[in-house]
Amino acid sequence: MDGRLQFHGEIRSRIRGQEFGSIWELMRLSGKFRIWLVVPTSLVICLAILFATNLWRKTGTLRRALEESLRVDLKTLRMAIDDYTLDRLKPPRSLQELVDARYIREIPVDPMTRKADWTITFDDSALSPERKVMGVVDVHSRSTEVGTNGTPYNTW
Repeated sequence: MDGRLQFHGEIRSRIRGQEFGSIWELMRLSGKFRIWLVVPTSLVICLAILFATNLWRKTGTLRRALEESLRVDLKTLRMAIDDYTLDRLKPPRSLQELVDARYIREIPVDPMTRKADWTITFDDSALSPERKVMGVVDVHSRSTEVGTNGTPYNTW
């Protein structure tokens, strides 16, 4: 404790008699003062680097989780469209028709757009060589962003 008081007294006495133009002139006063300034500053810089690195990792992890959610939602919707078409011998006319017929509980939210607005592909569904019926045959995300695999989400 005695050394610390002596250090502060030394700094105060030198500061009283001089005007300092910059922090560098103030740092020349004592080696202890430099340590007191450099150590906390370097700790702050290290913490900032660690935070930035961790944030970057979490962003990548979040993106991969959203992509996996998109894959699952697309697979679920496509399976429901196929099941509906095979059971009813006609494709659904909308995704809401899948909900009404209880093939899915609700239209899932697109994890990339955060809305339940999917791009629906309508086409003739060949149920037999003689019979073709127009309806929903596929579904895609409306997001135009590119996934981690290099392809746009709306082509998945």
